[in-house]
Amino acid sequence: MKIVKIVLWIICVTAVQTVFGNSLGILGTMPDLLLAFAVIFAICERDIFTSGVVMLVCGITDASSVGHLFPAALLGVVCAGLVSHGANSMLRYIPGFIKAFFITAAAAFVIGAAEYFTSHLTMSVQCIFENILPYTVYTVIGEFIMYPLLKHTLFPGKDKSLIIG
Repeated sequence: MKIVKIVLWIICVTAVQTVFGNSLGILGTMPDLLLAFAVIFAICERDIFTSGVVMLVCGITDASSVGHLFPAALLGVVCAGLVSHGANSMLRYIPGFIKAFFITAAAAFVIGAAEYFTSHLTMSVQCIFENILPYTVYTVIGEFIMYPLLKHTLFPGKDKSLIIG
């Protein structure tokens, strides 16, 4: 049953990102919801194999369906998921919501910078504020919205004491 829920989540997130991407976009950027999904899933899931498969599927789907550069999107999502899974075991006493926030922000910033640099071959402070930071902020906002929903649908009995943790 959990595999069916995971597949439905990936399909729904991909549909929202591709179908409503233009209406979700502000200042010419749109959130990377599959990156946020992969990070949240890697933080909440204990099994590394399941997390790895979900990260790989999210990376391939993100790279092929949304129009990101394939190597940057695939490596960014998989590396962010691996860092999330490692941070989950090393930083046990920090709530998962906070870990997801920082990892999603860092990964979105690196992916946005890599995509901008490879397409324009230049980098300036102005491009960071106009192109990379909006992408990062919108991805983190998507993660804020998805975290409680994902946690309570895929991992309902994991932690009843904290709503966010």
